Amino acid sequence: MTPPSDSKPRLILHVGTHKTGTSYLQKLFLENRSVLEEESIALAQPVHEVLGDHHFLVSFLEAGEDGEAQFLAGLENACDCTLLSSETMLTWLWTSKRAPELAAELSRRFDVCVVLYLRRQDYLKESVFAEVACSWYQGDIRDENHYAYDYSLFVDRLAALFGAEALRLGIYWDDRPQDLAADFLGLCGLERVIPRLSAIPRQRVSLDRRQVALLARCPKEDPQLLERLRTAVLSQGVLEPDPCKYQLSPEERRAFLEPYIASNRRLAQAFRPDAERFLTAADPAAELWSRPAAFSAVEVAALLHALAQPVP
Repeated sequence: MTPPSDSKPRLILHVGTHKTGTSYLQKLFLENRSVLEEESIALAQPVHEVLGDHHFLVSFLEAGEDGEAQFLAGLENACDCTLLSSETMLTWLWTSKRAPELAAELSRRFDVCVVLYLRRQDYLKESVFAEVACSWYQGDIRDENHYAYDYSLFVDRLAALFGAEALRLGIYWDDRPQDLAADFLGLCGLERVIPRLSAIPRQRVSLDRRQVALLARCPKEDPQLLERLRTAVLSQGVLEPDPCKYQLSPEERRAFLEPYIASNRRLAQAFRPDAERFLTAADPAAELWSRPAAFSAVEVAALLHALAQPVP
């Protein structure tokens, strides 16, 4: 709950991780900013006026002491609680040598609550690949491994910086429906706000896995060509739909998850006992699975036709 006025104001740092609904929550809170302010909850400033994230505010931290002063100024307001949401904040806290000093200063000024969402690694790898295959990565999902999947690196660092009692671990449940906004606000002790929020649409809809597989093969050096290829691949009727979500087989997903099971279990036991079974599942979803079908001559012809259309 929001503290009384004679105590330190609260600061909620929502720091990711990636692909756990952060874009949705950021846009939701931006769209409901007036409701939050009525509840004495302010968004840190500056905030992206379209997306609702605080990446630019966090970028001040790369500018030394002057930038840190600008960052801290962005947290000052008359409300009882301030919300900052940025996945780049996690990267900075994890990697910067100056993070302990900033964490100490934040803890001196605020009652800090750090919210970090985790998504089981095999689900996360599929989601990460679907994004990078459409933007910068060219290759196979089995060879793409740029993301840090050992969550103990993040969690242990945040606990060391702010204290374990300040950390709230959210879980992105891929195996069940989830009201992400209600879950987030519940973790923060702000349940009273839940019924007041106006809903917004989902912010990112997953692509069909065959669309992703084809885009992953496309060259990425020429942005204009890539956009033409994206438009063609995503054109309705070019590729036959595929009801299966995953590039990797259940066996491949199990093999990818296995190195992280021990650390996932430790984190779950320390912070989220209810999520231990999900985060350490020995048998990821056993849905019917087959490898994506090869691209047919009809699909290739439809793709070439879409590519030949004039650019609007």
